[in-house]
Amino acid sequence: MLRESLQALYAVFACAAAGCLMALALLEWRAAKARAASAVALFGLLFVAASAGALLAQFGRPAMVFAAFANPGSAIFRELASIVLAFIAGAVYWLALFSGAKAATMRRLGSAAAFAGLVLALACGSSLVMSWRPAWNTWTLVLPSAGFAGLAAAAAVFAGEARSLGLGLAGSGAALSRIRAAEAAACGAGERSVGVHSSQVLFGALLPVLGIGCYFAALVLANGGAWAQRLTMLFSGEGALLFAGGTLGLGVVVPAIGLWLARGRVRQAAAGAALFWAALAFLAASMGAGCWHRAVLLLG
Repeated sequence: MLRESLQALYAVFACAAAGCLMALALLEWRAAKARAASAVALFGLLFVAASAGALLAQFGRPAMVFAAFANPGSAIFRELASIVLAFIAGAVYWLALFSGAKAATMRRLGSAAAFAGLVLALACGSSLVMSWRPAWNTWTLVLPSAGFAGLAAAAAVFAGEARSLGLGLAGSGAALSRIRAAEAAACGAGERSVGVHSSQVLFGALLPVLGIGCYFAALVLANGGAWAQRLTMLFSGEGALLFAGGTLGLGVVVPAIGLWLARGRVRQAAAGAALFWAALAFLAASMGAGCWHRAVLLLG
């Protein structure tokens, strides 16, 4: 039970980290303020570190970490390697932002961070792929994790734009001046209003649903119609709590509602409310990934 809980916690943190890193590319291409991108990057690094802690806690003995690196074909190796890649990409992006790099450079680094975030989400989903269990013997299991990360990224973009969180920007006056100079160069001196359209909310909410649908379809096609009946266990007892309540309700419906309430153009006076709903959507999407992780284990 403890190991399963740690696996679910790892999925939550990995999805949150992937969402933050994937959001950096969108923030760069939308010419968001440097303060917003800096906060999202720092939160991403924190979630990467948290996912590493949750993953390492599953080993029991530190020596097993080195054994995992000695087996490149294992899921644990993919998870550890993706965490290292995500941390390096996020750190390089934040340092470049801190040093006042050019906009073109930041766009490339943002795209690299987004790629690392996607790899992290896919690696998280691949930890469920096991050839000796029919329910887990399909690589479509990586799609729901990537979908939840994409939904979290949409929420992170809007949260970052809605308000400059200011995390990590209270350093020296020279450092703060560099960040503000980058803001002025990219966005101008004035405040700007941002928003999400209804189509963007719908697209983000559909990402994890499409991933789950692909997994269910692959499962039924590969194992016969009897598996269609077995999937009904996800709608009763513990399965209903984890799948219907946690995965779909908390992980899809709540983020969609949160982004819907925060949609439209946001005036500066309404930034706090928009940030609240976007942050709620981000947390709910990340927790939905953890619920999905646990729900899949019931099918083993």
